[in-house]
Amino acid sequence: MLKIWPGRDTWYAECGILSKENEGHFERDPNRAIHGPRGQRWCNKGLQTKGEWFRVHLGKSRFVSRFILPAHEVGGYPMKYKVKVMADDDGYWIDYGVHDGPIDYSFGRPIKISRIHVEIEEAYCSEHGEVYGWSICDVQVFEPVLPIRYLNRKCFNRKWAKPVGM
Repeated sequence: MLKIWPGRDTWYAECGILSKENEGHFERDPNRAIHGPRGQRWCNKGLQTKGEWFRVHLGKSRFVSRFILPAHEVGGYPMKYKVKVMADDDGYWIDYGVHDGPIDYSFGRPIKISRIHVEIEEAYCSEHGEVYGWSICDVQVFEPVLPIRYLNRKCFNRKWAKPVGM
């Protein structure tokens, strides 16, 4: 796997929250998680809230096999989060379910996507209670080593906009 750095200057990030009463909930520009020098980060202002989301736009559709949204500090990641991606700017989100732990997600097969969306599903930990802070620094996206011709023919079902066999 290779880290995708070419075109990184065209990436941008957005963040938000589904609940209107929590507008202004974020402390820093989300692009700091992508473009900032090492040590810079994006973070929310307080306790994690169900419905908070962070989205990375890759500038154009790319074959992606894995992505990591590293937490800036220990435990600075959601307890449970949803992963969605948008393929080929077609306007349809593909849902990859709910996960827990640090945000390091590998797809079963490489898929062509233009946007990655991560949303907090649960902001409470039975062991620690409410969870403080969500921070991201140095977003990493990986592309497969296989040639694109192979990926176009073997791994991607354009009709359903998701990997074959899933």
